[in-house]
Amino acid sequence: ALLKKLAEQYDIFNGDGPLKLRDGIELVFTGDYIDRGDNSRGIIKDLMLLIKHNPTQVHQLFGNHELLALADLDIARDILHFGSMEENCLDAYKLQSIHGYNGGTAFVSEFGNNQYLALQHFSEELSRNGLIGQWMRNLKPFYVAHMDEKKILFVHGGIPKDITSKESLESYVERFNIHMNWGTSGYGGSRKKYLDHPLVNGHSFFWDRQIPSMEEDELQKITEKLDIDYIVIGHTPQHKIINYFDKAFNIDVGMSPAYGKREPAAILFKQNGIFAFYVNQGEKQLA
Repeated sequence: ALLKKLAEQYDIFNGDGPLKLRDGIELVFTGDYIDRGDNSRGIIKDLMLLIKHNPTQVHQLFGNHELLALADLDIARDILHFGSMEENCLDAYKLQSIHGYNGGTAFVSEFGNNQYLALQHFSEELSRNGLIGQWMRNLKPFYVAHMDEKKILFVHGGIPKDITSKESLESYVERFNIHMNWGTSGYGGSRKKYLDHPLVNGHSFFWDRQIPSMEEDELQKITEKLDIDYIVIGHTPQHKIINYFDKAFNIDVGMSPAYGKREPAAILFKQNGIFAFYVNQGEKQLA
């Protein structure tokens, strides 16, 4: 619905192919594409098409829910391996996994018409060789967009305390890429790699929630230290896009059915300002 309305309002696609963007348009997605909804696989299919046809114009970030799904693959495989719970293996997955407990069974159930097949196909498709698994492991930890002289940092959750400079941002990317390329056995399992490791744990870009509670001077210092102008976050659902002192913006409006199917929204950075765009309400200037 959001892509359709953006196309109608701003003519973002050029018509040369499915979801092919016009020159000068960039789309950034801030993560949490799965769980609690009923069409996560359809969303992922569209995201895959977007990145395929616009490899330099589309930027897709990890959310904590994608990390949770990867973190609990070992648990999914263990439940399947022991095979004593074919009729209620999704119930077991919900009880035993952090992903399942946090809405993940809604995503897993999309993979089959019974609990066992759903969990089996989920574990196969999210494996390193599976289509969704390959796509998911190539998601970015954050993205810095440039518009004229302005720099916009897009990140799922927030800024970890140990990220204090532009150089530390760049160093993190190098370490994160190495981390993602290693197999889980080198870390002691999927949970230790995707949930417990310092690069991805509760103090990382994917879980941090400090920005909404920061004072204006704190935000100013962070943007100066990182050599950026604006920060865009998601992670914590709100009823509308929130502006923090014209420096940071929370764009997670809770579009999932679990939050009442709130109105789909995006943030727009244009020559004449920064705007919230809502599917039904249209543009509202933010800064």
